[in-house]
Amino acid sequence: MHSARIQWRLVALLACLVAAPVSAQGLASVPQTMTPIYMGNANMLGMIGATREALKHNSSTSTSMSTPRSSGIGQSRASDWQGTSALDFSLGRNAAVSDQVRRTFLSGIAESSGQAVADDLDRRFGNIRTTFSRVVTPYGLRADDFADVMTAYTVMMWMGANRQVELPQVAQVQGVRRQLRDTLAGRLDDAQQRQVVAETMMYQTCVMVTVRDEAAQGRPELMDTLAAAIDKGSVQSGDRLRRMALTSDGLVQR
Repeated sequence: MHSARIQWRLVALLACLVAAPVSAQGLASVPQTMTPIYMGNANMLGMIGATREALKHNSSTSTSMSTPRSSGIGQSRASDWQGTSALDFSLGRNAAVSDQVRRTFLSGIAESSGQAVADDLDRRFGNIRTTFSRVVTPYGLRADDFADVMTAYTVMMWMGANRQVELPQVAQVQGVRRQLRDTLAGRLDDAQQRQVVAETMMYQTCVMVTVRDEAAQGRPELMDTLAAAIDKGSVQSGDRLRRMALTSDGLVQR
């Protein structure tokens, strides 16, 4: 019974969670045909803002906590590198950023739905990159790639808006991935913003995956709740997604 109550309260959270948090700068990186999908509501924009403000006052963010990584075109980058090449979607690994995103996420959950729900989600998701990676790896996506994170989020938003419980095909997910990689290349060159947005989207995606999994276990009505939450976050997003079909070419107008 306790688990069931947690699940229903989790579903109620979706009205606050389902809508991507992006700034005006971030919106410039979004495909014009998909912009309504990424228009965040006040709660999610507030989450990003709170995270950034906290990081401004955290001296550890000014020191390198990441490790050297390869860019999207195979070039080695220094650990304190802050730019992006045209095809580089790599995410930083600043532990302070990750911790602040987690704290901000859980704080919002505790405030809106109680500490029990926040604690349950914290246990359920654990290291969000690890959890997210388990979800997306079968589809050829990576948890350390900004465009791949955007892809997973977009597909889950489409599934939610269309009350789609059946899992997508790999080819369909890869179709969306190609769409986003073409459009996002070189658009978002602030490493900290990229990490904050990506990890916040990971939490949102995992919440939607949790609801979808519950729906697949004999509770299809949860997809109605998810669709309603998407509409509450942005009616325009839901309407736009319902006019699209998920195909091997990505999201296309029906």
